[in-house]
Amino acid sequence: LGKYAGFELGQRGQLQEMFDELGNPGAKRSAGITDVVTLGDAWLAPAIRRRLIQPIPSAETYRWWRRLPPHWQQLMRRDSRTGQLSETGEVWGCPYGWGALLVASKRDQLQRHNRSPIRTWSDLLQPALKGRIAFSDNPREFVGIALKTLNHPHIGFNSTEADLSKAGFSREAVIARVRQLKSQARLFSSQEHVRALIAGDVWVAAGSSTDLVPLAERTPSVDLLGPADGTNLWADVWGVPANARHGHLQQGPSPILPSWLEFCISPARADSLPGLKTGASPVLLPASPRDAVHHNPAAAEASSSSSTDGSNSSLLHKLSSKAAKLRHKQHPHLQQKHEQQRLICLHKQQEERAQRQEQLYASAQDLSLDQLRLTQAGHFMPPSKVLQLSECMLPQDSHTIDFYNWLLS
Repeated sequence: LGKYAGFELGQRGQLQEMFDELGNPGAKRSAGITDVVTLGDAWLAPAIRRRLIQPIPSAETYRWWRRLPPHWQQLMRRDSRTGQLSETGEVWGCPYGWGALLVASKRDQLQRHNRSPIRTWSDLLQPALKGRIAFSDNPREFVGIALKTLNHPHIGFNSTEADLSKAGFSREAVIARVRQLKSQARLFSSQEHVRALIAGDVWVAAGSSTDLVPLAERTPSVDLLGPADGTNLWADVWGVPANARHGHLQQGPSPILPSWLEFCISPARADSLPGLKTGASPVLLPASPRDAVHHNPAAAEASSSSSTDGSNSSLLHKLSSKAAKLRHKQHPHLQQKHEQQRLICLHKQQEERAQRQEQLYASAQDLSLDQLRLTQAGHFMPPSKVLQLSECMLPQDSHTIDFYNWLLS
């Protein structure tokens, strides 16, 4: 990179190995002292709780942040103590690629036995598929799939017991569905599910795009799709180790870190990663009906280029907030009125998002099997409607963890 800057990439065999090194910065060539490490989004919360990573300095002031769709921004804002999502939290990661939970099926086997093709998650419950399905070894993901088979527009991979009750599902109905789906499985394995499908031991396999896209690419008889009612997404994330020491006086990350993150989220790089075969760029993900504000990449780019100093905007926002608090302190009735207006506006936004979700869910059911199939010509990218209905699995509160454990017990 020139006379005064260097660049070095290191690799580890497993993310667990990387995670362990973050907690041992004194080890030789430890990842714990590098400027940036790659983690899955599911690893962010435990890394934050154990103080293994630090917030990305001044993240909101850079173009790469403004290019991210709202749901990715929400996923990266975390509480510094618990690692849970927080609207006011700092930015703890930069997503640079994503993948999805997909369904692969042996077309010849389904046709030979006159079975219906898989279009939605509930199709996995066909009696003829009993003992013919392989799932990856991920209990949380399996519960999410079971919840998706309930065929409800507001129930998904992050639904809580309260969400299910509001949608009209009792505890008994949910656990019955989990047991029904479990009875369809032949095996649970993140290593053997692909082999079982190739060997014909199972006719359907649900697993990561990382495993199933290469299989579909080399096996013409395998149909690959993202179910019409949406699926689970996951992100590869850059995080800054807590003991990063390549900055000034060996403290903090290198000053060229923003340039690296900018490169990873650049439109040019997104064009070179158009689908799930190589890990798609986060800027390719369409806006979700769950977003409070729909994302416009062009507007974000214009905003980033027209803003001369992102920190000035942040400072003005803070000063405006302080002025509002001062007015409320002097006039308590104004604060009460403002809070009522805020709650009314929030309720209206929630209703509008719910309506958009229901309309999109109904529309996606009309997608044909040919539209749902992921092909090399389409870069193995699911249809926009499927992606809009998809979501990342979020950190759960203790009550939801206990509820999911009960469902699996």
